[in-house]
Amino acid sequence: MANNKVQLADGTVLMDLTGDTVSEQTLLAGIKAHAANGEPITGVVNLANAGTAVPLVASGTGSAGSAIAYSREDHIHPLPNYGNIVSFSVVEVTT
Repeated sequence: MANNKVQLADGTVLMDLTGDTVSEQTLLAGIKAHAANGEPITGVVNLANAGTAVPLVASGTGSAGSAIAYSREDHIHPLPNYGNIVSFSVVEVTT
């Protein structure tokens, strides 16, 4: 029988899991905890792997990156080839 509440004779509550919302579906795979009913649980959530595909672009080459961080913050989006652009203007549009 699992315990979900530990209370002293004087009414002092040492531990109370009854309001906990943790479940196997909210824990990472392999992580152990106790559910609100006091039963031991093991997480089952597996995170997706970071992508390794080269970012899409109109033309040119790119790099998927190799950083350990999940977002692969070092990936590179190649610049599209718009031909021989010699100048450009920035125009503010207001409505």
